[in-house]
Amino acid sequence: MPTFPQLTGDIDYVVQMNDRCDSLAFRFYSDVLLWWVIAARNDIDDPVVALHGGERIVIPDPGYVKEELVGSGRRNTRGNRRG
Repeated sequence: MPTFPQLTGDIDYVVQMNDRCDSLAFRFYSDVLLWWVIAARNDIDDPVVALHGGERIVIPDPGYVKEELVGSGRRNTRGNRRG
């Protein structure tokens, strides 16, 4: 799984009930297929069951993700699986 550098644009996020990696990817990146970016940055093996309300995670810098992954065409390097 790719790694992401720590950037000043990263967002410290407190997980809310029912948050999933795909829903957070849509919220921050406007693309559910980028669920794996959040999972990779936070060492989440099973993004469906790993998110618990009150847990703190890092959302990788949306500008960086959009420029480096979406702009380069590498948006879905993890396949069609969703978190």
